[in-house]
Amino acid sequence: MLALFLAVAADCAQCHPAIAASYARTGMGRSFRAATKLPGFTRPNGSAVRNYTLVEHDGRYYVRRLPGDVPPVEVSVDYVIGSGDEASSYLHRTRDNKLIELPITWYAEKGGTWAMSPGYDRPAHPGFSRDLAYRCMFCHNAYPVLDPGHGDTEGESIFPAKLPEGIDCERCHGSGAAHAEAARLGKPASEIRAAIVNPARLSPDRRLEVCLQCHLETTSLASFASITKFDRGVFSYQPGQPLGDYIQYFDHAPGTGHDGKLELVSEAYRLRQSACFLKSQGRLTCTDCHDPHGAATLNTDGVCAKCHQRHTSDGSCVECHMPKRQASDAIHISVTDHLIARTPAPQLPLIEQHDGNTPDYKGEVVAYYPNPADPLYLAAANGRLLKSSQPEAYYRAGMFEEALKLAPGNWRYIYGAGHAKQSIPMLEQALALAPWETGILQALGAAYFTNNRPKDAIRIFREATERNPEDATAFINLGNLLLHAGDSQGAERSFREAIRLR
Repeated sequence: MLALFLAVAADCAQCHPAIAASYARTGMGRSFRAATKLPGFTRPNGSAVRNYTLVEHDGRYYVRRLPGDVPPVEVSVDYVIGSGDEASSYLHRTRDNKLIELPITWYAEKGGTWAMSPGYDRPAHPGFSRDLAYRCMFCHNAYPVLDPGHGDTEGESIFPAKLPEGIDCERCHGSGAAHAEAARLGKPASEIRAAIVNPARLSPDRRLEVCLQCHLETTSLASFASITKFDRGVFSYQPGQPLGDYIQYFDHAPGTGHDGKLELVSEAYRLRQSACFLKSQGRLTCTDCHDPHGAATLNTDGVCAKCHQRHTSDGSCVECHMPKRQASDAIHISVTDHLIARTPAPQLPLIEQHDGNTPDYKGEVVAYYPNPADPLYLAAANGRLLKSSQPEAYYRAGMFEEALKLAPGNWRYIYGAGHAKQSIPMLEQALALAPWETGILQALGAAYFTNNRPKDAIRIFREATERNPEDATAFINLGNLLLHAGDSQGAERSFREAIRLR
């Protein structure tokens, strides 16, 4: 595992070998990797979960959908996401370089068990079709180096051929280039130290935000939870910057039935509700109890003893006042409840809220962090839009023409407007600017058909199936076009392939 980390931070390890070796064993250092060895995989036939099983052959792993009324499908496991301390999920890279979350996950509880991935534990689920967006990768890996022309935007999902493996030093310390160069040139120690971010030397707010960038999530069960600032790329946050310059967080309005929620990434959210945190006036931070360079927590009882007298000799403070509980959005994982409670609440009967049957929260949302919020973002989170100089604000509101007025050369805005108007020239322009984006092919095919150009529509949808032969939607659309053209045999082949895939 150290080799994976050094591939990302070899320069750091040259001068800090002990820290590098220790960090490589942490969950962050093992957060993402190529699927060369899967935790929990002990049997040649894998372990069946619902209609899926994990198998190994030809030196690779595959998730296989078990036979039913249609032929089986095998999808290669290309990456492991998650350290395995709590869980490991699996990703597949499609031919058009999207990453797909696979339906089964290995959970560490009960000695290691297989179960459906969060959000898949229901009859109707995404199967082999849930794209991993840049925002997901932000918290699970080091920053990728995007290919030229690919926008660093929140909803993008096209990844470069080479990906980092594990969260690296720069996620907490910022760019290390100047620091390494100063050390190479033998500059004074003070100059070397000043050339890199040391969170310990930051103000309490900025120090805490280094952790909050990934460990603050108000909820995973609604789309309003956060908005990356419209002028910022997903992979643009640097430690030491005010987090509020990069992202705005929102929460359910008080009194709407969600005040006591505990979800998988609730650490910072719950800690910030604690009397201990509030009374510390910002002095209590994550690193008081957690060593980011080490695999184990620090002496938490000693931290508590700074303010409280010990009242029992049994167990630790954490066991009673920060018990482990199951997260409502990932019920096979127990997490430490970071709400430091005088009298912990009893464990309630668990209901998985991420089961696909719970509708998105549609009520009013409020600014969470920073608070107050820029009115533009608060309005956007509540489904309203204020007049803005930011084209991205209009794009996310579906006002593509307004976005184009401010940024006429942006392929995403051209595509959005072209898709909405079924405009062949605009979609052809968007495809010329972003030839890697297979979604444009399908929109263009539909536009050709709408504008009475069925042969061009069939040609484009054939190209879509060739570019990504795992896309069931492209085969459905091609089948419909072939059926309309009188090619019933070709249509049947396309429909059967779509059914096989999904």
